[in-house]
Parts: sequence; structure tokens; C-alpha cells
Amino acid sequence: MSAILSAMDLTKIYLVGPGVRALERVSLEIEEGEFVALTGPSGSGKSTLLHILGGLERPTYGEVRLAGRSYSSLAAAELARIRLRRIGFVYQRFHLITELDALENVAIPMLLAGVRRAEAVARARELLEQVGMGARLRHYPYQLSGGEQQRVAIARALANRPDVVLCDEPTGSLDRRTADAILDLLQALHLAGQTIVIATHDPAVMERAGRIVRIADGRIAGDERVRKVVNT
Repeated sequence: MSAILSAMDLTKIYLVGPGVRALERVSLEIEEGEFVALTGPSGSGKSTLLHILGGLERPTYGEVRLAGRSYSSLAAAELARIRLRRIGFVYQRFHLITELDALENVAIPMLLAGVRRAEAVARARELLEQVGMGARLRHYPYQLSGGEQQRVAIARALANRPDVVLCDEPTGSLDRRTADAILDLLQALHLAGQTIVIATHDPAVMERAGRIVRIADGRIAGDERVRKVVNT
């Protein structure tokens, strides 16, 4: 196995008052095809780590590499291009564009990446069918339940065939039954070969993950592989 995502000596200091150290010299390698849960108490730094891994924030010190290429210090435009094309994000609050229907929400990352409209729409339709939303293509976010919106968000995250999908508390705002259905979907994607990293408090996520990385006080407090990586 090779590392698809690597963090080396990441430190993040927020300049609030005397300064808050959210991360302290964190090093981590995510192998291709892994399903990793980042867990820890609120304020431990797990979401900060996820955001830095995905290029949403920059580390104060340290380096992040995607497929061996350093990108944490790139210019903003180049970093945005990498996020668009190579990293998929799924958030707790979905972040769908309210003025667009499900099909358009999934197509837009591809259109921004320069994919022809007909091809983008066809792939968006295929992805929505894959996540069980084939009958809701033309529904707007306000017409969808929380679980349905999260399915659309997952389809959107997959739009540009990313190297890794990063999820920040994807089940946090869902009821247990809906959350388990979303976890079934994420696990199915993992079994198909997708690399997935989830920041979570949810014990059910940790039961599904093949690796659990525990964060405490901005440091890695534990790193356990609990079952073999599945990569087809």
C-alpha cells in the first residue's frame, strides 16, 4: 500500500489572545483504500486536522502531501484547483446550493473543472442513482430530508473522481436510522476502493472504520488498525 495523503509535523496555532495550539506536531499517513475514523472530544483538533488535510486551512508549520506532492503551501488558486479535482468533502450541514436542484448540485463541481455540460449532467445522474437518489433528481434541497441532502452531498463529493473523500461529522445532524443508512453508503464506497477519512464522535462510524486515529489535545493519542484495508 502507498500513502495517498501524508501529514508531517503539522502544527496549527490560532492567533486568539495568547494563541491557541489546535494541533501540535501531528504526523499521519493515510493509505490508498483506507477507511479512517478521526475521533476525540470536542476541541481535540480532529476537525482542524481534517480541514488541513483537505486544504481548507493551512498549517502554521508542517507539510501535507497528496499522492507524494506537497500542497499545503501552494498559492491559493492552485490549492483550490487541487481541492476541486482531487479531494471530495462531505459536511455535517450538507452545504448544498439552495437555488440548484439535486442534479445541478452534483454537476457543478464538474462544470467548474471544465467538464462538458452533457457529460457532467450524465455523470451527476449516474452518481445520484448510485446513492439512491435517482427519483429525486429535480428536487431542491428544501424538498429533501436531511438524509437525502447528505446523499446528494456524497454524490457531489464523488463528482470529479477524487483521490480521497473527507467527511466532517457526516452523521452528526441525522437520526440514528438515517445515519446508519449514510454509513452503509460510505462503507459501500470504501469497499469499491474509495479512500475515506471521517472526523466523528459517532461510535457507529468507529465500528465501520478499518482504522481509528484518536486525537487528544491536538496530538495523536492512538492509532489502531482494526481490520484489513479492502481495495478492489
